[in-house]
Amino acid sequence: MNEAVIVSTARTGLAKSWRGALNMTHGAKMGGHVVHAALERAKVEPQEVEDVLMGCATPEGATGWDIARQAAIRAGMPVTVSGVTVNRFCSSGLQTVALAAQRILAGEGEIYVAGGVESISLVQNEANKHHYQDEWLHRHKPEIYWPMLQTAENVARRYGISKERQDRYGAQSQQRACAAQEQGLFADEIVPMTTRYAVEDKASGEKQVLDGVVDRDDCNRPDTTLEGLASLKPAFAESAVRQAFHMARTQLRPVVLAVPMDVQKMECDADGADYEPSTTLFETQQKIRPALD
Repeated sequence: MNEAVIVSTARTGLAKSWRGALNMTHGAKMGGHVVHAALERAKVEPQEVEDVLMGCATPEGATGWDIARQAAIRAGMPVTVSGVTVNRFCSSGLQTVALAAQRILAGEGEIYVAGGVESISLVQNEANKHHYQDEWLHRHKPEIYWPMLQTAENVARRYGISKERQDRYGAQSQQRACAAQEQGLFADEIVPMTTRYAVEDKASGEKQVLDGVVDRDDCNRPDTTLEGLASLKPAFAESAVRQAFHMARTQLRPVVLAVPMDVQKMECDADGADYEPSTTLFETQQKIRPALD
């Protein structure tokens, strides 16, 4: 049986949703930029790739139309290299890595690109909601349409995860990320990218387009404290869980998987009864956006 290994990785920096330097960058451009870098790092020629697999939780708009295929072409691959987009929501990118590895183990091919791409800024609030809920599922299994925050509420109640415990974990996560960034531990992962992005003056509403470079993660908050998180208002009026420092981000991290031929190549319960299905992911996001500003 073949062995599958990851021979290179690359990613963009993390940018703030709606207000960050990737808020005008199409998914194909992000994807192509880092796929190209991952191939260069692996010393793999574009035509050697069997397939490009990209995970995407909202595969429409700027990340639609088989975004994996678009990213492959933007990365300079010939039209003979195919692309497939995978949706398993938050684990979409990880799923593509598993699928690529499985295809190598099965002997289907030798070199694959796998990763994920998402643009909250360009897609989430513009997503198509026409007939987005099935009537039978709406009545019999409404929790299938829960947004992430409602799912977190359910998990916290079911397993007794306290607000304090979540705050402690969130503060620790921020502190660790900031320390790692300060030490330059993420620098080798990130492929700097020039962008054009929109900035809006909060007072006047005037907008302008600026040029910039995304070369680091700009969502980290070094001043995060446990006390600060404890003071945040609940995302829901009756809440077992408060908003524990969730920040939606835009990023892409593909990996190149290959057969190691040589060193160069490479179910929810009754808790859901209280949920109002008309509360959508988009409406929930609008409630929490002020906490992110």
